[in-house]
Amino acid sequence: IGSGSVCTVANAMLKDSFAGKRFQRNMTILQSVAAVGPIFAPALGSFLINISSWRFIFYFLAAGTFVTMVPMLISTETLPVENRFSNKFSDVLEETVQIAKTPAFSLFLGIIALLTIPIWAYVAVSSYVFITDFGLSNTGYGVYYAIGTAFSVMAPFIYLILAKKLNSRMIVRITILLMLMSGVMLLTIGEINPVLLVLCVVPMYFSEGIIRPLGLVILLDEYSYVAGSASALVSFVVNIVGAIGTALA
Repeated sequence: IGSGSVCTVANAMLKDSFAGKRFQRNMTILQSVAAVGPIFAPALGSFLINISSWRFIFYFLAAGTFVTMVPMLISTETLPVENRFSNKFSDVLEETVQIAKTPAFSLFLGIIALLTIPIWAYVAVSSYVFITDFGLSNTGYGVYYAIGTAFSVMAPFIYLILAKKLNSRMIVRITILLMLMSGVMLLTIGEINPVLLVLCVVPMYFSEGIIRPLGLVILLDEYSYVAGSASALVSFVVNIVGAIGTALA
């Protein structure tokens, strides 16, 4: 709950504070930094389990949460008072429903959400594949997982490069082709060894890492007057669809 709230608010705060190319650049940086956590978390978790019990992970998370509270407490509101239309949750919910009814918004959000399913599926089952099928240790799994997901940090910056030369429609097509490439590679060479498995998921991480900032830039730009509700809807749909992908995996 806390993580979902922070992700939603952070995206809306960026839209409140920046516009145009500055918004595009800063959103890309945010999405890149946001990928750092998932990269190091499995490796760090494996290390903590090896030196202590699983309970220590929760102590570590509690300490980390306390540290992140400090900058939040000194942050200021980015949305001007005159732009706040209501304090009622029912009004915010009604506004969000109206956005969801917009065909262009829903269709593009659906594309973004569908392209996240393979990532969630990989997160759900990769530990079983690396540890049970390939016989790696917890630490070994963490290292291979981190190598693969490191491309999530680079992918948003690839999007910035592509955005200077291609239109959004072409970039979306590229992300779909990358996802298809990853699927074909997984079906043909993915189960041979862990190195090849990591290579198979690289196009997948590039695809998701490109569509994520692209989608947020386009949707929040288009609906900047309701950035908070738009950001909440994006987070909600992507996470719900991702959870379905996890269950399917």
